[in-house]
Amino acid sequence: MWQVVRTGVLMALVIEVLQLFVFSRVTDSTDVLLAAFGVGIGAQLVASWTHAQAMPLDAVPRSVWGVLWWCWFLVVLAVFINGTLVLMLMLYPLRLIIVREAATDNLTELLADQGSLLSLV
Repeated sequence: MWQVVRTGVLMALVIEVLQLFVFSRVTDSTDVLLAAFGVGIGAQLVASWTHAQAMPLDAVPRSVWGVLWWCWFLVVLAVFINGTLVLMLMLYPLRLIIVREAATDNLTELLADQGSLLSLV
């Protein structure tokens, strides 16, 4: 059971470190602690369930663990891709609108200043 908890905490730590490179994410040590707590509870539940079924945790075939790992990986990948698409499709156009409005305001001020200079000449 402790090996499962260590693996879960290591995965949570890797995710938090990878969040350092994502613009919209913030790393937090609380996430690692809560992941450790959740993995510990989950491991305890699985251990009690397998004990009730009279099947040790080591007796679960490796193919089942492989399928579970790939399912977890695909969920994490889908969440990452979804977050990236939200940033690209929703926030980027807003940035262009803000930049365009600022450029229009600056151009209007520039033309107004040139108009006043031309009236002086």
